[in-house]
Amino acid sequence: MKIVIMESSVMLREFIVQACTKQRPHEVVGITDCGKTALGMVRELKPDLVIIALTLKDRDGLAVVEEILWERPAPRVLIASVKLDAVTVFRVEMLKVHGFFDKKTGTVADFCAALDELALGRRYFSPSFLTAKAARHANPESFEKILSPAEQRVLALVGEGLSDQEIGDRLGITAATAQKHRSRLLKKLHITGSPKLVAYALRHGFTRAEADGKSSEQ
Repeated sequence: MKIVIMESSVMLREFIVQACTKQRPHEVVGITDCGKTALGMVRELKPDLVIIALTLKDRDGLAVVEEILWERPAPRVLIASVKLDAVTVFRVEMLKVHGFFDKKTGTVADFCAALDELALGRRYFSPSFLTAKAARHANPESFEKILSPAEQRVLALVGEGLSDQEIGDRLGITAATAQKHRSRLLKKLHITGSPKLVAYALRHGFTRAEADGKSSEQ
């Protein structure tokens, strides 16, 4: 396979290159730590596989993945990350990527197994990812089951410490509507006070979610 690596850590980039080219007979055709150049690199090099971290130097990795998967033909995508919070797992599921390698628990052998599966046209997900996914699906209070998309966007911005006016400006809604969303969030999540709501957003990964889309008044 022709592989492009998108990873901000020099050490991890070297590990991935070694695994791809020494442990397995693949070709690394491009390396970057910058999400801004990622799409152009994919278009120019036409890799079979993109291995991407979720924390790049300048952008959210999942936003970059979404752009890559819109390409036709799109390469296969293997996410390599330690992030397994509920929001990350949900977003990975929604994007329908081809694999997820847990950098915290995975071994070199596991990474090579992932490459083998993807080379055969199959998918690979680390056991820790599958466990987190199953737990989210089994949880009746999982955030996507109780919060509307608009509430999720507001929660992401609450996690950044924004005021209702700032949230309204960011989402194209009024401050009053932002305040209503904040009140609903407190009620639905059984949380008392904005400081605890901020802590919830940070703990569950909402501040890494894309929150710059427009929301209708509701």
